[in-house]
Amino acid sequence: MDFKNIIFDLGGVVLNLDYHKTTRAFEALGLTDFNSMYSQAAQTGLFDLFEKGLCSTPYFINALLNFLPSGTSANKLVAAWNAMILDFPKENLELLKELKSTHRTFLLSNTNDIHVQAVYRALQAVSAEKTL
Repeated sequence: MDFKNIIFDLGGVVLNLDYHKTTRAFEALGLTDFNSMYSQAAQTGLFDLFEKGLCSTPYFINALLNFLPSGTSANKLVAAWNAMILDFPKENLELLKELKSTHRTFLLSNTNDIHVQAVYRALQAVSAEKTL
């Protein structure tokens, strides 16, 4: 079969993720039931809104801060939220480059503004490429 187009998912396919790291990071901040709010299998409305682009980053952060102990900073929340983002294996990036030269490639993902920024930083850590 000859394929002209290839669609990739970002998280867990091109980019390594560990959802448990985010759960542990939020638990360390004092949100002991985070896994009931967000996991790889399911998430509550706030996370759906954010990942669909239906609420702003400041709204998401402020809403989530309400579940954390008083005095928790937005920066600590963002670090916990990004804890799941690991790295881009170089072999994945090389495969994408190779396939891009012979196919139309597309990257789809249910992601959000905070994670997109972290993904770009993870990409820059292993590649001179600005985009995938």
